[in-house]
Amino acid sequence: MIRMKILLIARSRGFWTTDICKQAFPEHLFMSGFPGLLEQAWTALQGVRRIALESPDVVLLGTSMKIVPMFAVLRKIGLLRKVKIITDKQFLRPWVARMIDANIVYSSGEREQYPAALRHKFVFVPFPSKSELVHTTPADGAYVFCGGNNMRDHETFLRAIANLPIRVKVVTDRVLPTPLPANCDVSGHVPLDTYMRLMADALFVVVPLESNALPHGHCDISSALRLGKIVVSTRRASVDDYIQDGVNGFLAEPENEASYRAIFERLISDQALYRQLAAHNQEHAREYSYEAFVENLRAVCKKAMTS
Repeated sequence: MIRMKILLIARSRGFWTTDICKQAFPEHLFMSGFPGLLEQAWTALQGVRRIALESPDVVLLGTSMKIVPMFAVLRKIGLLRKVKIITDKQFLRPWVARMIDANIVYSSGEREQYPAALRHKFVFVPFPSKSELVHTTPADGAYVFCGGNNMRDHETFLRAIANLPIRVKVVTDRVLPTPLPANCDVSGHVPLDTYMRLMADALFVVVPLESNALPHGHCDISSALRLGKIVVSTRRASVDDYIQDGVNGFLAEPENEASYRAIFERLISDQALYRQLAAHNQEHAREYSYEAFVENLRAVCKKAMTS
């Protein structure tokens, strides 16, 4: 069995703030949630000092912003050759990708943004659920939930859900097209615990996305799946890794009102299908837990050590 010594350097946000993370990675350095350049540079220097003193096998840079290119520069000039460098930074420059050992991506399609010679360094790991940050007990309510702001196709969703025999709760800061469907209630920003409670109590969750290879929508989808919810989202919109059509949810065609509506009508009317998907998602909910995320992170570290 391979024993690994991992030094974690991360921002104090989300998963990285949890006791599960701190127990899994007892050797760690944390920045503030939104560190400036000076704080990041200082943390990078502290990290280099600890690498020199403690000789970790792996340094894991979690949501670390400018620290990743800082470490890449150090390796480029001949330092940090013995330690494996792993990060989960989005939109790496190719020269930075060449200097690290692995980069975690939350959509396998992100690999296609990089030269073919670098794609082996990009490892898909499911995004961990934000529902882990609050205490929520799921229930099957009598409404559909749709939340989020970034790259959402609310217009197609609202047209597709209009006049169906079910209530709809939408949470977004975006300006929605009017008039809204009569069965639709809209809220602006709400606290995380309220957001997750609305999601947990929904009959099913819809994450309507713009068709774009850039990663988006993963947070809501992983949270819904962790809560055992059936998810309807969009094909070819960076979330195909998460939704198995007809197994844990459905993927509608982009900007296709009829495609969405057919799925909604089926989930509302076909109780046997609904129960089948719901049972599957409850059985597999752990795959999006923080415990599973830790296991996935350690697996990436182990693979980097042995390659």
